[in-house]
Amino acid sequence: MRILSEKDLSKLPTRPANGHKGTFGRVLIVGGSIGMSGAAFLAAKAAYRAGAGLVRIFSPEENRIIYQTQLPEAVLTLYRPDNALFCLKEALDHADAVAIGMGLPPDALTKELVRAMLSCPLPLVADAGALSAIAASPELLSLLRTREPPAVLTPHPGEAARLLGSPLPPDENERPAAAARLREITNAVVVLKSHRTVIDAGAEPFLCPFGNCGMATAGSGDVLAGMIAAFLAVCPGGAFSADSPKAGDAACLGVLAHALAGDRAKEKRGLHGLMASDILEALPQLLD
Repeated sequence: MRILSEKDLSKLPTRPANGHKGTFGRVLIVGGSIGMSGAAFLAAKAAYRAGAGLVRIFSPEENRIIYQTQLPEAVLTLYRPDNALFCLKEALDHADAVAIGMGLPPDALTKELVRAMLSCPLPLVADAGALSAIAASPELLSLLRTREPPAVLTPHPGEAARLLGSPLPPDENERPAAAARLREITNAVVVLKSHRTVIDAGAEPFLCPFGNCGMATAGSGDVLAGMIAAFLAVCPGGAFSADSPKAGDAACLGVLAHALAGDRAKEKRGLHGLMASDILEALPQLLD
């Protein structure tokens, strides 16, 4: 197992001086149901803070005012239940990478959205509601296993247990084996979130030794998903993993930067009051 270090941040893609917003990647965030708009907001803002040139949010029409006031930099594709798949197809035409699942409920529309995303060829991060949909559907799991390029999955232990069909071992020393089983089942790059997150992208797993318990707060995982999607949009691949070069690199860089930003946020806010938005605000200086 390889331990990630702060020096690994040097493997972030460089930003050419003559680059434009298209150069730095277009990210699509599919999430934020009614009453859960904050999940998509945090993921979208995280993608921007991680360097994405343009971020589009795909969300219900009812969330329009929230996004326009809270994140005016985001482009919006808003849908009604009767036109969601049509709108999603249009949004995918303007994306280099996608994150799906943050704030999506366990319903039939989520399943349809996940099916559409697993069937498209764009680099993909599957989180939260998307993972629950996959765990409940042999059809979606089959699509996940056969899709190219491989997706990045970001389960917490409960989501991982549902995907595996059995509880995770309580001993964190056994978590790398669980991540390996999950990768084998899904044919995806696995980010098994925990006190010490494990990334399985192929032959050699990675362990992130950074982060803190203050990051165990609502929205932290949404931030991570958005960051990984931003890196998926621009990573050339091969710096960390030869087996899944692009997805493996994005997963390792996302987990590492997220954990280090959380540690910086802890120094400013402390453990008890740390919020997901504090992780976001620590990112710009960390990545420069």
